[in-house]
Amino acid sequence: MDQLFWPDYLILVTFLVISLGIGVYHSLTGGRQKTTSEFIMANRSLKVLPTALSLLVSFQSALLILGMTAEMYSYGSNFFIMSMFSFTLAIILTMQVAVPWIYPMKLVSVNEYYERRFKSKSVRILASITLIISSILYMGVAMYAPSAALESVTGLPIVVSIPIMAVVTITYTALGGMRAVIWTDVFQCFIMFGGILAILIKGLVVVGGFDNVFRICSESGRLDSVKYVIFC
Repeated sequence: MDQLFWPDYLILVTFLVISLGIGVYHSLTGGRQKTTSEFIMANRSLKVLPTALSLLVSFQSALLILGMTAEMYSYGSNFFIMSMFSFTLAIILTMQVAVPWIYPMKLVSVNEYYERRFKSKSVRILASITLIISSILYMGVAMYAPSAALESVTGLPIVVSIPIMAVVTITYTALGGMRAVIWTDVFQCFIMFGGILAILIKGLVVVGGFDNVFRICSESGRLDSVKYVIFC
């Protein structure tokens, strides 16, 4: 805690307060979360852009930023190449097959589809339990990653930052429902990509431009997979 200076406190507290403020705002405006449809689905009235940014941030977590960076630094671009092809294929199939098929059903979750498809509530319950377990396991790692990064930068202990993040997230979700989640993600999107842009600019200045970046990566063998894909 001794390493955590007041500017770090100010930035962290401001970020958390804005996130909470979004939840409070949406709990007092709009549908005010009076119905299940408003709380869970935001009455299906959200715009495309904020929803898309929210989905992007949901996948672009600290796990991906830290994990992908460490993977490529240690083992090269193999994982990046595989991810590029697999994600592109998954997105195309989802757009062309899954969304046109499932969206007209106006389902709350895919687990509801399982119940209709197999005419069994037990299947829906089993799918829900499986999702809850996998989400708990995922969230443990997903919350540890930014907490570890926060500790290395500010000195704030992990045992302190994880409960704080959990309480803030649960609070704005419980207060504002899906609308709060979407707009908090939009806010966090600008913070996240602003940080990535700042790191990219600083890194290019230190290394000496894109040419040196690619030269160093090529000499160390981290671009071998890219060269293989291009020339084959």
